[in-house]
Amino acid sequence: MATTAISQETLASPPTLPAKPSGPNKLFSKSDAKHGDFRDDLLRDGFCVVKGAIPRERADQYAEEMYKYVETFKGGLGFKRDDPSTYLETNMPVINEKGMCLG
Repeated sequence: MATTAISQETLASPPTLPAKPSGPNKLFSKSDAKHGDFRDDLLRDGFCVVKGAIPRERADQYAEEMYKYVETFKGGLGFKRDDPSTYLETNMPVINEKGMCLG
């Protein structure tokens, strides 16, 4: 009689469920749709403000981390938060459609 060893890791990890995408850009599939909430701003402007979504202190921390990241990306591309003359596309990493930063 053959036996198969099963690791604790295999037993502890839940089974992987297959992805079931709802379709490409489902939110944006009807440009004339009106929702009466943040989605209208998102569709119209490409961004939206959701007040109170996170505490101000956390938002400030995220901004600080992003400034540091952009200022030091690949040793620095020339962006300096205190110098508006450096706010140039050439001084920023390229962010692709998947959110990956390239430089």
